Amino acid sequence: MYVLQLAKLSDAEMTIAISGTEDKLRMAQENFGVDEIMNISTEKLCDGIKRITSGKGVDIVFDRVVNNEIIDSSLKILANSGKFVIIKSPIL
Repeated sequence: MYVLQLAKLSDAEMTIAISGTEDKLRMAQENFGVDEIMNISTEKLCDGIKRITSGKGVDIVFDRVVNNEIIDSSLKILANSGKFVIIKSPIL
């Protein structure tokens, strides 16, 4: 959820929380005030982002999962000149 805080602090025009669980999405909406939520267990990432952004795509993707499928999908949803940021926490 720290990624949502980072997006809000950066004065993002719109924040979109993406998860495969309703609990995480509800928490993102209630605790962080995200503008949109998308459940990837019920909607394909690319289709949902196109719907939410009216086909524009997103300006930045913060990814903390990092697997090939998510990277491929994330690159497809970026707007022109969009940025893809991988955030990994060190193992303590």
